[in-house]
Order: sequence, then structure tokens, then C-alpha cells
Amino acid sequence: MQNELVNNIDGLRKQAEAELARKASNTPPEDFPALPTIPAARYTDPTLYELEMDNIFMKQWLCVGIASELPEIGSYKVWNRLGIPVILVRGKDNTIRAFRNSCRHRGGSVVPGDTGKVGSFRCNFHCWNYDLDGTLKAVPDQYEFPTLDKSKHNLLPIRCEMLGNLIYINFSERAPSLEQHLGKVASELAHFDFEKRSFLKRAEFDMDCNWKLAIDAFAESYHLFWTHKNTVAPMFQSHGQVFRLWPNGHSLMITASQRENRAEWIMDTGSKDPRHELSRTEQVSATIFPNCILPLGEFTFPIFNFWPTSINSTKFEVIMTTPLDIDDSVKAEVDIVLEQLGVITLEDISNMNDMQKSVETGSLTDIQLGCQERRIYQFHEELDRQIGEKSVPENLRIKPVVSTYIDD
Repeated sequence: MQNELVNNIDGLRKQAEAELARKASNTPPEDFPALPTIPAARYTDPTLYELEMDNIFMKQWLCVGIASELPEIGSYKVWNRLGIPVILVRGKDNTIRAFRNSCRHRGGSVVPGDTGKVGSFRCNFHCWNYDLDGTLKAVPDQYEFPTLDKSKHNLLPIRCEMLGNLIYINFSERAPSLEQHLGKVASELAHFDFEKRSFLKRAEFDMDCNWKLAIDAFAESYHLFWTHKNTVAPMFQSHGQVFRLWPNGHSLMITASQRENRAEWIMDTGSKDPRHELSRTEQVSATIFPNCILPLGEFTFPIFNFWPTSINSTKFEVIMTTPLDIDDSVKAEVDIVLEQLGVITLEDISNMNDMQKSVETGSLTDIQLGCQERRIYQFHEELDRQIGEKSVPENLRIKPVVSTYIDD
């Protein structure tokens, strides 16, 4: 259904009420299957980890920033989450592009530092000079290179596309377009006005666990009452959830709120646009495959990115976004939100570190998921689909069971 979040708010709330009633009567779900177990070795196996790096992070669309981080022509930043230095730059035509930060002569960096503003790119080593569109413009002592064809030595481009003001890159030339990859994400979440989002702040947390284990923790609310008993839990009814599983591994979770306890979150204030009635009163969280989670609100909301730094460590990146041109007083309030997120994240990190030790030591050999954790199972199914089922070690494969529940 097109724009269900806007056009069927009453229906979504009734579904949440039905879930709460199911909890009250201890009734198992009638419309969703029991989920097979997930092999715990998926979080420790080096072969699978390499397959993920090659087939997921090198071939999927990754959210790497926000357009306002590049405010002027020539503004750039170097992105280096996966060990491949990438330049993001606003060109003379105001188009944001991405290039490998590697001079085509002998590989030197072509920008001074990680952020700044330049009129052109210049290699720090031998001063080869490139236009902002990557074209090689000038070579010192070019007569020393009698066979040089400058047109064949432009900076290597990386695919760069936009979801509103969110910057995405993809290292694969064969991947579908960002629009094709997002599918229902773009239409169902359009009312969050991604084209009006602005960068505010970035925070990072180190997690001693596999990146998938970190993603899993943010894909369900089953743990809210027990892990976040005094922080998040009083504001939400964790059993009052509505799920949507979308194609390409994307999904949505709507969690009913405890309205008598819920304070006015900064991410839920601002205009009273009726399109945002649901997110003002419930928690709306979207997963964008492979490594991005969006706890959405009409005013300020974070982008959560999970970057693998090794097989058993993850960099958790929080990018705070706001509408364009916000008041300075709001920026101070966002500091409070970031502080709260820090407290909540530390509560999660303690559990994830312990869980990683369990899978590494063999104390946990397989993982049994419940109905509330269905987004985790869908995520792992999609990982295998993108890698190629026959490429995944047989003992680690996920049995496909949720495909008939995808809302396409």
C-alpha cells in the first residue's frame, strides 16, 4: 500500500493494539512462522566475514554523509570507513561526486587533510592537478611523459547518488541504482523529507562485537524492558509492535508508546504536520540494508551506521540530522539527545560484548529468534542472498522462510 505510514495510521495502531492483546493472552502469532535457528558461527567465521566485505560492503549502497557537510563549491571530505580513502566533493556544477583519493601517477593523496575547500585537486607528492570533476588538468614537466594520455589518467570515480540530502556511494559498477535498491523505502518514508535534512553532529562508539551482532541489537525491542529498564523502556510498550519487511533487506518497526510516560523528544517536536502524526506518538525505526538504521522523527533524528573494523569489532556511527536552518537553541537540546543516546548505547554495548564472547568460545552454538526478532532473520536471509547462497559455507547458511512475508 502506497504511503501506508501516512494513509493508514489508524490501521497501524490497531495492529499494535492486537499485538498487545496477544501478549496479554499469551497467544503465539498465527500469521508468522516459527523461525529456524541462526548458526552462531556466522559472527565468528573468517570466510563468511571476507564474503561480507567483498559482496556486501563493496557492492551495496552505503550512507556516507549529508550534503550540508559540503556547503560550497570545492568543499570536500575524505571518507575512509572501509580502508579505501574516498573523496566526497561538491563540484562546480553543485553536483556531489566521489573519487578514490589516489593520484593516477603514483598514488599520493590529492587533498590536504580530511576536510576543506579547494579549487582543484593537487597531488601532495608530485603536484599532478585535477579538476573537481576528476579530470586530469596539468602534469608538471609533462615533456618527461612523451606517451602520456591525460584522458586515461583521471581520478577514479566511485558511484555517488542521493536520497534527498543523504549521500550514498557504491564501489560496484554492476549494482542497481540507489532508487532501485531502496524501493519502498523511498516512497513510504518520503514524508520525512530527506531532501531537507541537514548535518548537525557526529558521534562514534567502539563495540567489541561483529557488525551483524550490533545490527541485530538495534533491530528489535524485545530487550527494551530488561536492558533499558530505566531509560527507554518507560516510554514504550515493547510488545505493541508492527513490522514491515520490504524487498532488498529493508524493514520497518513501529513501537507503541507509553503516552503517559513519554516526554517530548526533540526528534518529535517542530511543526504539527499531519504526515508525522504516527512518529510523534510512536517510535518509527527503519533498517536500510546493509548497515543503516533510522529512528525517524519529523524534526531531529539520527542516522545509525555500523562499520566493521574487524571480524569482532565495530564502529557505531551516529549522525544527528535536523531540518535546514534550525534555531541555535535547538542545537543545544540535541546535545542532550546525544548524551542520552550515549547512555543507552553503553547499556547495549555491555550485552553485545558478552554475546560476542559467547559465540567465540562456543558457549552459544545457535541462536533461536522469536517473532519479535523477525527483522534479524530477514537481514540474515538477505545477506546470504546478496553473497550467493552457494558461496556461503553450508553449515552457516540461513534457511529462507520469510520471503512470502515481504511487503512488495
